[in-house]
Amino acid sequence: GYAQTRDQVVPEFERRLAQAPPEQKAEALELLGVLMSHGEEYGSAERYLREAEGMGRNVDRELGRTAFRRGNFEEARVRLG
Repeated sequence: GYAQTRDQVVPEFERRLAQAPPEQKAEALELLGVLMSHGEEYGSAERYLREAEGMGRNVDRELGRTAFRRGNFEEARVRLG
């Protein structure tokens, strides 16, 4: 995900997410959320991460980092604490 441009990587990750079997969907959402966060697309990152969390993934660290970068320090404190 870091060796190519956003336009090269994100569509492939989104395609794989759409094709992921149910047992892999939560992890795929988390990975896409992490990729978006590292690409400074925090709104998209938060959406994917919250969906992954709703499916049982523990994404507190990444949601905390994303909240911090968006200036939501209260949520960041709770998530990272």
